[in-house]
Amino acid sequence: MSVQKIAASVTRQTNAVVVSAGLMEKTVKVRVGVQKWNNHIGKHFNQSRNILVHDPNSSLRIGDVISISPGWRASKQVHHVVNSILAPFGEPIESRPPVPTLEERLGMREEKRRAREERRKAKRREGAAGAESERAKGGESKEGGEAVVQAARVQEVKEAEQIQVGSAEGREESSVSEDEKAAKEAKEEAKEEDEAQKPKSWWRL
Repeated sequence: MSVQKIAASVTRQTNAVVVSAGLMEKTVKVRVGVQKWNNHIGKHFNQSRNILVHDPNSSLRIGDVISISPGWRASKQVHHVVNSILAPFGEPIESRPPVPTLEERLGMREEKRRAREERRKAKRREGAAGAESERAKGGESKEGGEAVVQAARVQEVKEAEQIQVGSAEGREESSVSEDEKAAKEAKEEAKEEDEAQKPKSWWRL
């Protein structure tokens, strides 16, 4: 909220009575007077409703009559803040923490905003450093993976060369064995021809 809106909301002050305090951190429940329109009678009647009010220093006690202003959003359900204690109940004002003024509240809000921004910047820096380290690790792992792939390719080339050499030797051996077989068959044929040309003995007639 801008300073102009906060300053304008300070002028809209409402008196209220504290009905619950100490149960929520820096928050009290107060009762304010409102008017409700009655359609049957045609006029407004006084009623009361409870709202939550921000108490920065926990200065309020049950029964205090205080002045509050709208427009100061402390949480989702708290949109009012205490301005001053009009009539204390029980413990005197001097023995309580002081109620902060508008300037003090604005200063505290600005300090919290700066602290929040510093935390966000620190978190972003940590995230960037982590991303850089992850990228560095990824580069190292990539180099290692490339080395493994290169070694696997070299091994495949060696195995292919060995297979080619073995197949060549097998072809040579097979050719030698075929030559030997052909020579053996030729010898057997020549032997059979020689036996056929020899004269038959008388006991074979």
